[in-house]
Amino acid sequence: MGHHTDRQTGCTPAILGITLFAGMLVVFLLIAGGAATLLYFRLRAGEQMARVERERAFEAAKQAQQLAEEAQRRARASSENAVAEASDSPTDEGNEVTIEIDEDGNLAVNGKPGALADLRTTLLKVSERAGEGASVAIKVDDRCVFRHVARVIAICEEAGIEDVRIRSAEIPGNAADEPDSPAQ
Repeated sequence: MGHHTDRQTGCTPAILGITLFAGMLVVFLLIAGGAATLLYFRLRAGEQMARVERERAFEAAKQAQQLAEEAQRRARASSENAVAEASDSPTDEGNEVTIEIDEDGNLAVNGKPGALADLRTTLLKVSERAGEGASVAIKVDDRCVFRHVARVIAICEEAGIEDVRIRSAEIPGNAADEPDSPAQ
């Protein structure tokens, strides 16, 4: 016979088959292990990219918040400057401050936009400068809620200004301002 076998055991072909199978199994395990390793590293890279993107998004949100805070500070400073300028530039009488209140409660002091929080300081300055001669004329939009007017009146009282006049602001196109049309 052409096969060399051990006459006593007859195991050479079986050993060769097992060796071949074991070799193929090792190769398969190496390939599978390599694929698993590659998959693992791809997953880790994906996690790192996601982490980097989260960090970038966090930093962008942080910068946006800082920009918004800076814009608020600038707006507040601008409002304070406008109110301070308004208090430094009284009307022709020199002792009167004109406060306009629109329907939403927004203020204009001597024609310049102002904030309710800054009005107290402005009126205190006018009261100190003018004494008992200080006066306030409040022009109120017809659609304004009274609580806005009440707050301004309370601030006038706190500043010691007793001469406070209130009148309705003229609103162009308001039906109440137009003369009645003759009946037809």
